[in-house]
Amino acid sequence: MATTRTGMLISEKGEQGHLPPWRWSETTNGAVAGFKQDINAMLQHASFYDMQNRRMFDYESAKVARPNLAPPLMPNNQARLSTARQRHKQLQQAKTQVIDKLSKLLGERDALTPFRFDPAGYNLRAEMRALARTMPEKERMALASRDSAFCEAIIEGPSFMTGIAQSQYDLLREQALKARHGPRLAELDEGIEAGKTALATHTIIEKAISNEFARIGEPAVEATPPQPAEPPWQLLDVTATST
Repeated sequence: MATTRTGMLISEKGEQGHLPPWRWSETTNGAVAGFKQDINAMLQHASFYDMQNRRMFDYESAKVARPNLAPPLMPNNQARLSTARQRHKQLQQAKTQVIDKLSKLLGERDALTPFRFDPAGYNLRAEMRALARTMPEKERMALASRDSAFCEAIIEGPSFMTGIAQSQYDLLREQALKARHGPRLAELDEGIEAGKTALATHTIIEKAISNEFARIGEPAVEATPPQPAEPPWQLLDVTATST
């Protein structure tokens, strides 16, 4: 996939923006495949400005040795502005779609629970948490790693209730999530990683289009013409008579 390139030219000065790597196969399904389609659509804009900027960079480099070299044929600024605004709008729409899909994946992951937390066993788990507070750190972690009931008791409450470090608490919770939701959790994590890759790709390509607006000297969004203010009152025709 094109995002495995080491960089793309994003300015006429030869500056490069590094596109994030894409580690999945071409036959990827599910959420990852959807993000792959989004990235492919965004990369069409990257390819367009990569080619245009490379042409200008090559010209500026060659002009050092050949001062009278004619510049390459380029659209006029009005045409470039129209193209840039259209591509900018499409890019923003793509970003909105990526964020919507990524938010759903993150929401589903956040909704996963590591254990059932059966209310009937709450008192027993409370006793286990009290015991955990009196145990040495290494012994407490070792027991939580091999005893799912003890681990459930620790995770049910915040870390300060058992004296466990937050990093260890997070580790136990992730291990419990994997044990309970293994395949679905892996799918969600891959989709989330792909979504973040898509957002990072958007950031690089957006910079290329922003550079184009800067070169033309125009804003990304066309200014809305001012609307005439409505009069605060209206004269009535008192001479009119009703029939």
